[in-house]
Amino acid sequence: MRVLLATEDSYPFHADDTASWCHALTQGLGEVDFTVLSVIRHPYALPRHALPRNVSRLITVPISGMQDPAEYGHHESFPDYLRRRWSMTAEDIERDYLPAYEQFLRGIADPSHPRRALGLALLQLHLHLRYFDYDLTQAHPLVRARFASVMRDEWHRVYPFEAPPSGEQLAQAWLCFYRLMLPLAVDVDDVDVAHSSNPAFCGIPCVMARLLHHTPFVVSEQDAYLREQYLTIGAMGASPFVAWFLARLTGAIVGVNYEFADQVSPVCQDQVRWEQWLGVEAARIRPIHNGADPDIFCPGVRDEQARPTVVAVGALAPMKGQLDLIEAAALVRRTVPDVRVRIVGSGAGDYEQQCRDLVRALGLQDAVTFEPMTGDVASIVREAHVFALPSVSDACPIALIQAMLSEAGIVASRVGGVPEAVGDTALLVPPRDPVAMAESIATLLRSPDSSRCLGQYARKRALHLFTEARCVEAYRSTYEKLTLRGLDQRRTASVESTNVSAAAPTVPSAA
Repeated sequence: MRVLLATEDSYPFHADDTASWCHALTQGLGEVDFTVLSVIRHPYALPRHALPRNVSRLITVPISGMQDPAEYGHHESFPDYLRRRWSMTAEDIERDYLPAYEQFLRGIADPSHPRRALGLALLQLHLHLRYFDYDLTQAHPLVRARFASVMRDEWHRVYPFEAPPSGEQLAQAWLCFYRLMLPLAVDVDDVDVAHSSNPAFCGIPCVMARLLHHTPFVVSEQDAYLREQYLTIGAMGASPFVAWFLARLTGAIVGVNYEFADQVSPVCQDQVRWEQWLGVEAARIRPIHNGADPDIFCPGVRDEQARPTVVAVGALAPMKGQLDLIEAAALVRRTVPDVRVRIVGSGAGDYEQQCRDLVRALGLQDAVTFEPMTGDVASIVREAHVFALPSVSDACPIALIQAMLSEAGIVASRVGGVPEAVGDTALLVPPRDPVAMAESIATLLRSPDSSRCLGQYARKRALHLFTEARCVEAYRSTYEKLTLRGLDQRRTASVESTNVSAAAPTVPSAA
C-alpha cells in the first residue's frame, strides 16, 4: 500500500505534536510505503526525526527563503525545466489560467461560494502549473493585475464604506497568496491513499490526487486548525484588508479539504462540533485519539524532597500560553519559594523572546528555564511534580497524554479536547487566567499525596484510551477501508470511461 502523508511546518523538521504523531504512524505501519510531503517555511530546515525505511520519498515544499521556487521544484530533466521556464505565452495565461484564477479569488471572498466549485477551480490552476513554471505564472503582469482588480472589487463589495486597499496592501496579500499556494504546483505520484495531517495548505496536493486519480483522501485534524489560524491572523498586526484576505483564503482551503475528504478524523469530540458547524457530514467524521507509548512514558520515582518542579512541554507559540504560565510562576513563588518551572519546546517567531523578556522583568531567572525539545522528554516529564498545560487553544495534545501516562499531577486550561482527555484526573482552570493556574499548581505542589493519586488515575485512563498502538491500529483500519473503496471507485470510473470511448457512433435514422 502506498500512502501520501502531507504535513505543514512539522514532520520531519520539527519536534511538535503533529511530528510525533507522524513518526509514530510511519514507524507503526511498517508495511505501508509512505511518501512524506512536508510544507516548510524555508529550505534550510534540518530534519529532527530520522525517517523509517518505509518512507521511500520525502518531498519538501518551502514557501519562502528562496528567490525562485523552481530551485526546489521537481523536474524530469533539465530540458523539462527549460520548457516550463520559457514556453509559456501571454495567450496561455489568458486562456488557461486567468478564468479559473478569477473564479477562485472571487470564491474565497464569498464564504457561501460552493466548495466543490473552489476545488474544481484549483484543479484547473494545478493542470496549468503541472506544465508551466509557477513563478512565471503567478508573477506574470496579467495575473498580478487580475489579483489587484478582483480583490479591490471584492473588498468594496463586502465593505463598501471602507477605504480601498492600498497598492502596498495588495502587494502584501498577493505575496501571501504566492507563498501559501506553492503546494498547488506539486505533482505527486499516484498512490493508494492521500492523508493530510490537518485541513491545511499541505492538503492541496491530496485534493488534486482525489480529483485526478479518484485517490481516497483522509484528513486528520491534529489541531483546531481553522480556529488557531484565525487567532494567529488576529495577532499578526496586519492591516484589516490583509487580515481579511488571509482569513478568507485559509477558510476556503480548509473548506476544500473538508469537501473532498472521504474521512475526517479529529483527535477529540470537541473538534467534531467544529467540523460539523463547518459543514462536514457526521457520516464522514471518525474521531481517532492521539496516543503515546506507555513503555516510554511510564511512572518514575519522584523525589518529594527535591526542588518542586513544574514542567510544560509544547511549541513556544501564543496559542500555547507560556506567557500566562510565567505570570503564574511569579505567583506560585509567593507560597512555594523554591519552585522551578521548566519550559520545554522550540520557539516560534518573536514569542520566545517575549517569554524570556517577561522572565527577566519578573525576576524569575533562577526559577524559569527554557529547554529545547531535543533531550529525553520522557525523563523530564517523569521528574515533574506538576505538569502544566496553559494553552489558549488546543485539541488533545500528545504532551498531555504523555504526562497522563507518566502519572504526573496535571494542571491544564479548560480548552478544546483537554477536558475530554483528562476527565476528572486533573485540575482544570480557565484559559488566560494566571491566578487560577497559580492557585492550582500551588495546591498540587503542597499536597503531593493528592497529586500522586490524580496521576495514578490519569495513567489508568490513558492506558484505556490513548495508547500509541490504538491510534496506529485505527489508521491501519482506515487505510484498508479506504483502499478497498478507492479500488471500487476507480473500477467504476474505468468502466464508465471504457463504455463511453468504445460506444459505437450514433447514426441518424432515415426518418
